[in-house]
Amino acid sequence: MLCNLRSCAGSSTQTPWPNLFLLGAMKSGTTTLHELLATHPDVVMSGDKEPAFFTEDRSAAETERYRALFEPYGGERVVGESSTHYTKLPTHEGVPERLGRACPEARFVYMMRDPVERAISHYWHQYRSKQPGGGERRPMREAFERDERYTAYGDYARQLRPYFEAFGRESVLILTLDEFSAEPLATYQAVLGWLGVDPDHTPPGLGERRNATATQTARKRRWLARLRRSPLWEAVRGGVPAPVRRFGARLSEHRAIDTKTYPTEEARAYLRPIVNRQLDDLESLLGHDFSCWRSGGDDA
Repeated sequence: MLCNLRSCAGSSTQTPWPNLFLLGAMKSGTTTLHELLATHPDVVMSGDKEPAFFTEDRSAAETERYRALFEPYGGERVVGESSTHYTKLPTHEGVPERLGRACPEARFVYMMRDPVERAISHYWHQYRSKQPGGGERRPMREAFERDERYTAYGDYARQLRPYFEAFGRESVLILTLDEFSAEPLATYQAVLGWLGVDPDHTPPGLGERRNATATQTARKRRWLARLRRSPLWEAVRGGVPAPVRRFGARLSEHRAIDTKTYPTEEARAYLRPIVNRQLDDLESLLGHDFSCWRSGGDDA
């Protein structure tokens, strides 16, 4: 039974709390599922993906802005949002507790993929990030060794346990990107059936992948490189502060990398024993065999 919107703390038919959350994992297909669910006539998904509202305690003003993400609400049975930040331990603590206070009968979908492929995809996500602290520059193996987030976010048992404890195992639907990619319509309709809405809906664009790219060019700025080699730059560079010059140099010199040919063997070798231990834990938690993830695959 989905959460009754009128019974949730402070909710109303105009600005309801969501009763469905796509948790992640990061880089595992949540964007695609979010967009597909949004096409269903009895589902409303937040206009902004990744609101990450429950990662910390919020003010009254922040709460109103969050609830406005679900307008216009027309009485749909399912009101949902997708925030992979909700399963990013140890970065964000206490999320299930905050969710439980707002809507204790909420339900969750958690999508997983081969943890090695997830970590590699995460690396490329950080490589092209424009956010403060983003723009990964370390070699892949070194990044994995020095930043535990690359392995922690793919430790699915660790991320799932707090939700099982707070809401019960029956409130969490577990999916894999493998099955979603192989049978998108059947998987999508299974989600609809689990939610208790018409499972025969077929959305447009089914089977298309979102957020997938082979060449990371976000941080390469060809016009900056041309400017730095031009007579104009020689004329004006003396008046440009040194920190600005250094920043422009980094942007113009950060090369595009073809992720299909980038060597990942050392990084995979480092990850494999870590992932195998995590899979042991996951298999014990879910009672499911994940041996298919104990060998390598293609880069993401």
